Amino acid sequence: MKEAYRDERGVPWIESILQDVRTAVRSLRRAPGFVALALVTLSLGISLNTTAFSFLDALLLEPLPFRDWIASPRSTARPPASSSARTRPAISSS
Repeated sequence: MKEAYRDERGVPWIESILQDVRTAVRSLRRAPGFVALALVTLSLGISLNTTAFSFLDALLLEPLPFRDWIASPRSTARPPASSSARTRPAISSS
């Protein structure tokens, strides 16, 4: 009789979720090593995924800080003009 009333009332899904949670907590208490391993695996996976996305976001997805980056020179530093005229001093053989 109670089950028929509960089925009509529309809350058996809540009770089944609570029963599943109770069963999960009981099984997790029996195997704490598995819980620790699962938590370490999840934390490593999430942190590696975050690191990879941050790296790719900074490298590929962020716009460069200046316009027309294709036309900009790679390096504007040039050696002084007098540096090519320098010669080594001659070694005397006296």
